[in-house]
Amino acid sequence: MGGDAAPFTVASYVGPLLLSLLSNASGKAPSSTPAQVERDATALRVTLDQPIANAVDGVIAILSNRTRHHVRNVASAYQRLFGQDLKTQLKRCFDGDLQRALLLLHDLPEEYFAHKLHEAFHGVKKSPAPDQSTPSGMAASTVSRPAIPLSRATSSQSRGRLFGGNVTHEVTVVAVVGIRFGRDLSSIAAAYARMYDKPLLATITERTSSDFQRLLVAVVQGAIDLAPGAAGSSTSF
Repeated sequence: MGGDAAPFTVASYVGPLLLSLLSNASGKAPSSTPAQVERDATALRVTLDQPIANAVDGVIAILSNRTRHHVRNVASAYQRLFGQDLKTQLKRCFDGDLQRALLLLHDLPEEYFAHKLHEAFHGVKKSPAPDQSTPSGMAASTVSRPAIPLSRATSSQSRGRLFGGNVTHEVTVVAVVGIRFGRDLSSIAAAYARMYDKPLLATITERTSSDFQRLLVAVVQGAIDLAPGAAGSSTSF
């Protein structure tokens, strides 16, 4: 009966988005071609012009079944074809956790975690955005926006230490380094250098001290040295 239907809420779609991402994890975007990019951009334009209750399923179906690189290409095509920023349109249509989740699908994992480290080293609310001329091509407005905390409890209660007027949030640093150990960590180090024009190891040396610094340097340097094609030193980062 119509009167018994549950009211539409954007928040109720966070779960379906997660399930869709998991179900598509093993076979994303089998044909990420220029033609497919334009088809997705056009489909998103049509979908986002619909009422939100109708648009959300279509947006999830597209963005959850594509690679991050493909989604970025779709965003570029959306701008070129329709003169609009796709992220801005997603922000217009959605809010809360679903909005943040959809926006994160544009970010490469290594760039997301590099940004989280930069936030942690410079104070969560004072993270300097990378120069817009960096090779990554990430706009300052994109990188400087607040990202989803690794842990809501951790982000508000993290242990910090003052360096140069800003607090280094050590718990966040440990969380990123700990969960992305190995090859992922070397990719984060490379992304950090690309985004902020500074080696991650240099920032660690400046923003930490004592045993904590020595441990971080050892772990990050070890990941860099073990990365495929590594020269065995941090100079390339």
